[in-house]
Amino acid sequence: MFASFLKQVKPLRKAASMSQRDLGELIGLDQGYVSRLERGAINPEAATLQAVAEALQMQIVFVPNRAISRVNSIISEYLAPPSGPHKPYEGSVLEDVFIPDGYDGEDDETPTRGATAAKQ
Repeated sequence: MFASFLKQVKPLRKAASMSQRDLGELIGLDQGYVSRLERGAINPEAATLQAVAEALQMQIVFVPNRAISRVNSIISEYLAPPSGPHKPYEGSVLEDVFIPDGYDGEDDETPTRGATAAKQ
């Protein structure tokens, strides 16, 4: 399980447009160490993991097992390149409770409250 955790470093690093050398410089270690870390070939100290997380502007968190698939989906969506229009609530808990107001994001002729009063 720990090796699969470490293998997540590579896609996060790439999403940050960083090379292994760049990440190594930020955390004070060489490119070879970063390569071994990404492959899960080493057992880094907690301080190293914290440095990697900070360099990638991430946080290390504990996730309940029952929520891990949802969290992985969110991370995958975050790392995927953008495609088409995106609703900010889509795929989140808000999607279950969101009540659309009919506004689709396009300018229309719907008057505002002040404009209605001015026309009357």
